[in-house]
Amino acid sequence: MIQRAKVMQIMDDNMAQVSVLRQSACGENCATCKVGCTPAMHICAVARNDAHACAGDVVTVESGSSVILGFAALVYLLPFVLFFVFYGFSGLFVSSEHVRILLGGAGFLLSVLIAFAVSKKRSGNEKTLLIITRVLSEETQNL
Repeated sequence: MIQRAKVMQIMDDNMAQVSVLRQSACGENCATCKVGCTPAMHICAVARNDAHACAGDVVTVESGSSVILGFAALVYLLPFVLFFVFYGFSGLFVSSEHVRILLGGAGFLLSVLIAFAVSKKRSGNEKTLLIITRVLSEETQNL
């Protein structure tokens, strides 16, 4: 995914703090969208500064789609899968439907804990999601 961002601050180790416009799920075509999304929102993130941008520059940032899809699967798909796995396997040992539902709920809660642990571990990881690829010229810097 390629987006525009504004460099807010240069940090150590070739890193920069950037302000990125949050993308909506409908692809930013708000004129045809009937969902009524929230107004545009800027998010602060840390990006690797490969383009040697300075504070105040408007830049192009890229993020790996595979990383984003992996997080989406972890948050949206894993709870669904673990619920039904726990529910299904509990049928081999328990005949009560109420207990099976409770065990399915335990699988769901386990997936939430897994997602939380991965997120916590990821926040301390040096690998970044965003990379500054180029500084935009002054004519295209309207963010």
